[in-house]
Amino acid sequence: MRRSTFLTGLLTVPMFLAPHGRARGSDGLKAWLETTSKGGMLEFQGYVSAPKAMLVSYKITIKRIGDGGTSSTAQSGRVQIKIPNERTSLSLTAINVGTRDHYEAELTAWGPSGEVVRVILEQLPRI
Repeated sequence: MRRSTFLTGLLTVPMFLAPHGRARGSDGLKAWLETTSKGGMLEFQGYVSAPKAMLVSYKITIKRIGDGGTSSTAQSGRVQIKIPNERTSLSLTAINVGTRDHYEAELTAWGPSGEVVRVILEQLPRI
């Protein structure tokens, strides 16, 4: 099993860049995606944390483009961060990925301030 956290781009207004595929907003809301490879499947696990308890809304979208066509999936919801600075799990999504597939995964999260924190992961096909 291989676990990795990576990032090709992120956007938040205002934006603070954080290492290891994380994005952080000015209200302290942090969001990140981690991936785990299991056989031909790739799992995407979203997380959020904040310096204080808050209700967070989120959306995770994943698009895969391969020889068999294009598929996409989206999950959204709300979670209550109960313990300050502890990670809170969001939804877990798994997709079948071949070596020639291209995928894009995006996690968008926002708290009570309405400020959006966005993390975008992209994997280009291996040729």
